[in-house]
Amino acid sequence: MTHSVSPDRATAGAYRGSALDQSTIVSLFEAQVISRPFSTALEVNSRTLTYSQLASRAHRLANYLRANDIGRGHVVAICLKRTENLVVGMLGVLIAGAAYLPLNPSDPALRLGQVMSHAATRLLVTDSQSMTNLPEGSVQVCVLDRQQAATTGGPLENVPCVSESTDLAYVVYTSGTTGIPKGVAVTHGALANVVTDIAQRIAFTESASWLAVTTVSFDIAALELLLPLCYGGTVILASEDQARIGHVLAGIIVHKRPTVMQATPITWRILLESGWAGCPDLTILCGGERLDRDLANKLIVRSASLWNMYGPTETTIWSTADRVPAGEDTVTIGRPLANTNVYILDREGQHQPTGTVGEICIGGAGLAHGYVNDPGSTRQYFVDLSVGALRGIRVYRTGDLGRWNEHGKLEFYGRIDHQVKINGYRIELGEIESAIRGVRGVVDAAVLGIEVAANQKRLYAFVVAEPDIEITAAALVAHLVRYLPRYMIPERFFSLERLPSTPNGKRDIASMEALAKTNPGLPC
Repeated sequence: MTHSVSPDRATAGAYRGSALDQSTIVSLFEAQVISRPFSTALEVNSRTLTYSQLASRAHRLANYLRANDIGRGHVVAICLKRTENLVVGMLGVLIAGAAYLPLNPSDPALRLGQVMSHAATRLLVTDSQSMTNLPEGSVQVCVLDRQQAATTGGPLENVPCVSESTDLAYVVYTSGTTGIPKGVAVTHGALANVVTDIAQRIAFTESASWLAVTTVSFDIAALELLLPLCYGGTVILASEDQARIGHVLAGIIVHKRPTVMQATPITWRILLESGWAGCPDLTILCGGERLDRDLANKLIVRSASLWNMYGPTETTIWSTADRVPAGEDTVTIGRPLANTNVYILDREGQHQPTGTVGEICIGGAGLAHGYVNDPGSTRQYFVDLSVGALRGIRVYRTGDLGRWNEHGKLEFYGRIDHQVKINGYRIELGEIESAIRGVRGVVDAAVLGIEVAANQKRLYAFVVAEPDIEITAAALVAHLVRYLPRYMIPERFFSLERLPSTPNGKRDIASMEALAKTNPGLPC
């Protein structure tokens, strides 16, 4: 897929793609059911479902939902373990015209109940394996395996597709700065746009298969579970244990030989640490966290291609992508997907010229409706630009820093809120992290501004070194003073086997803060 640069917006960093497709996920899937009814759609361990079988089960659920007056404009929670029922549940809700709310069965019941209540959920779809941790409440519950067993053998009427591109497809909850989760409302059109772009970008065909490893409550799971079904391929669904244990996941890749897998840098590092030698036919999608050059080069030689992906949940899964070449240059996050506009703006909303760092703001087809039942946060982050040629354009303010380089690609510079103030100096933590990664033997690094007393912060660094490489605090400081002013040198360093992560593969800031309070750090 090619992307053009609009001359009148080039300096604003507004890259446009092709005309917007009005398809929905349901219409794309149903087209494959018609053309490939007996091809394998889903594989879970030794069990398989053809497109016809998967569609039949999804339509049985859709009929049940419709019979219970659930359709367009309604939100249905799905709390299902990683079995075929998870995909049946997602498709059944979409076919009925409702939006699905993905829940992780291992999350605390209190959080699950809070999310369902906040989203005004009409019904919960679960199954016998996933009912152990459900919150108490008045919401109607559909136990999927029982519902399917009760309707199997009876007449099945296919539910006609009623969803339009502007209807909601899913609501996914992210962490909120106030401690209250925020529900991002994503439309069919936004989801279909990213699915279509990525499928064309990586040349996904009917003979392809996608190993799905992502927790369903993380928005990128929608891509790996639905894209293959929209383009005639096969979803290979890994269980939760299979997805998190390096040598087990490596064994699945060797045995199943998928053609695509998507994961965060942490998961790819776990695979490499397990001894995974690679797969020459595998297309790798890496996103969710910064991809450093060391990891990129290791993945490139072990795969058919490596793609670095970037995008906040609020702009639908991924907004930019770049096929990463081998080398030593900075790994960029590339150019926007089709029908996606990216702007680099200063604090006043003025566009920044090439080479100048500013806030990444994203508009276009992937833009979510906003936050569910949270008009205040929606107004704060989803804004209409009001300056110059950009006036009236609606964007999401990501809070991420970036710049366009001289090749027209986007470079990521960390978070605006990754900025801390130490002794009166404003410091971008990403700059320190980048410098630490330049130390020979360092694999990864994170730097935090940790409050040690009221209004007093100190810089602490968490460092991951190559196996059998010993790095001292003195050696790190000796390197850093060559590149950074003294006020940017961390006071303490901590050695980790890997940076701790949340279930969604993001940095676990709380774990690192706890370590800093109980551990003296590296010796000098």
